Amino acid sequence: DQLIDANPDLADKTKIIDRWGPYGIPPVVINPAMDSQLRQELQELFLNLHSFDEGVSVLNNLEIDKFVLVPDDIYGSIREMKRQLGE
Repeated sequence: DQLIDANPDLADKTKIIDRWGPYGIPPVVINPAMDSQLRQELQELFLNLHSFDEGVSVLNNLEIDKFVLVPDDIYGSIREMKRQLGE
């Protein structure tokens, strides 16, 4: 979908053979050794990015509505796929 959005002329040349999912998008992660105050500030920044114009522009470029906290088990399907592949 992102490819077609960025290059509409490719729509007729693209054949979707299967769809998997839904899957959580890759998470935003930080080094666990990061200063806790900085970690909190970054989390607040990401969670509120949709609240100001410049942030909305960044999110639109990424095709993301907003960042939210999610439970770890949202990535369970990826872990299961990895397990089935023997990795």
